[in-house]
Amino acid sequence: MNKKLPTLLSILRIPLSLGMIFTHPFSTTFFILYTLAGATDALDGFLARKLNACTPFGAIIDSIADIVFFATSLVKIFTAITIPRWLLICLAVIILIRFANVLFGFITRKKLVLPHTIPNKITGFLIFLFPYALAFADVKYAAIPVCAVAIFAAVHESVVVLSNKRGQP
Repeated sequence: MNKKLPTLLSILRIPLSLGMIFTHPFSTTFFILYTLAGATDALDGFLARKLNACTPFGAIIDSIADIVFFATSLVKIFTAITIPRWLLICLAVIILIRFANVLFGFITRKKLVLPHTIPNKITGFLIFLFPYALAFADVKYAAIPVCAVAIFAAVHESVVVLSNKRGQP
């Protein structure tokens, strides 16, 4: 059972993330689900390494759960705030680079390539903190460091994918 715990945490992130759809953005219920989903994201990889329970299936489920969490959070948060044009452009560039990375990785390796790099982990952490930051700063200021690090991480991921490295920390 212990060896399955990291994968179960990744799987749990999916319903927690989807549950946010039915909450009001920035409500207590939203932040409870958001925080729990974020905690599963932080714990699953740590436990997988600690328990020597890293599996290809677990890595794929983790990446899928990350995408669901990110997409659900993005929809809930961005429908509740006014988004500056520059932020939309930044997001489009990041999505385009990441899509190209996935496409190139799939074409060259014949499998889904989603590197778990340190810059990607830092980006994920900053994205996780973003809704909390909005309580203290306007979106145009809170988004600057997130966008800068996310662009760096996407380009770094490109280097990892193009160099055919695994990208594991």
